Amino acid sequence: MLTIEHHYLIQKFSGIWVLNRSPESALGQPEEIIFKKIPLTVGDLQRTALETNPALKGMKKMIEAKEKAYELAKREYYPNLETRLAYGQRDNGREMKRRDMITGEVMINIPIFYKSKQDRKVAEAKADIQATEAQYQAMKNEILFMIADMTSMIQRVERQLELYKTGIIPQASLQINSAMSSYQVGKVDFMTLLDSRMTLYRYELEYHQALTEYHKNVTGLEATVGRRFD
Repeated sequence: MLTIEHHYLIQKFSGIWVLNRSPESALGQPEEIIFKKIPLTVGDLQRTALETNPALKGMKKMIEAKEKAYELAKREYYPNLETRLAYGQRDNGREMKRRDMITGEVMINIPIFYKSKQDRKVAEAKADIQATEAQYQAMKNEILFMIADMTSMIQRVERQLELYKTGIIPQASLQINSAMSSYQVGKVDFMTLLDSRMTLYRYELEYHQALTEYHKNVTGLEATVGRRFD
């Protein structure tokens, strides 16, 4: 089974290939990663996945094909009627003119052994449908669980990012300003000021690590649902 990390790596390297850039070309400056919440609930995502997930769509097509095979198998219970027409051109003799000939033929194929042959074929087709439907149901349950699990993980990271953005990092910035003012009047030493600055850098690094993890999880959720969240 593909994990969230696998989906992220596939999308990452696919993006490099699509760009068709030379290995010697400059990478340039990376774009700023923006924190943007997903405006959908678990229920919305699960309902969307039932319609857009590629694996589920493929299983539905397979079930439809097997249902058609089942209907064809049931038709073999009934006699098969065949008709044929033939046209024959006849040469005229010296003393008699002969008309062209049209012949017709009707054949009826009666299923004499329907209780053995046809019953087995219909039963096999029905069992094939039921097995495929069971596979579809198992796949659907797994995908719905994955969506709920990944959404819960994303929401947890969202709360963490909000805490860093609105509480921890602003508070650390205020502590730096306070330490700078105290250092200028000789109330604290340089190491205290440096420690405040390093604390802010650590919080900012943790924020961007969480932001990267957030986008990786969103990418995995998009792959599971089968659509992008624009």
